[in-house]
Amino acid sequence: MPKTFLFPTILWALVILALSLMPGKDLPSIDIDYIDKIGHAVVYGILAYLIYGTGVSFKIRTPILVAIIIPICYGILIELLQDYLSEDRFADIYDAIANAFGAIFVGMIQILRR
Repeated sequence: MPKTFLFPTILWALVILALSLMPGKDLPSIDIDYIDKIGHAVVYGILAYLIYGTGVSFKIRTPILVAIIIPICYGILIELLQDYLSEDRFADIYDAIANAFGAIFVGMIQILRR
């Protein structure tokens, strides 16, 4: 498998970082219950999938584990950055849980596909 996942993975991680550190007032407001948590799970699930693909292409022995751990750690780091670098954003444990759920869900799908 060619190493085609690396660039999209890095790009997606940067998009997540940019959106996460953007002022809250600049983000669209959608009035659907828990849409932000669903969004977190989907966005970090995509990141997990991309990291999995990158891990497979680089022949990492445990790509599923890496695809779960990196997004969870990245999500926690971004939550902390929001708390320290943003004036109107703050760390939210429920966002971190939603991030982890998305990554774990994608990891479980990869396990079931084996």
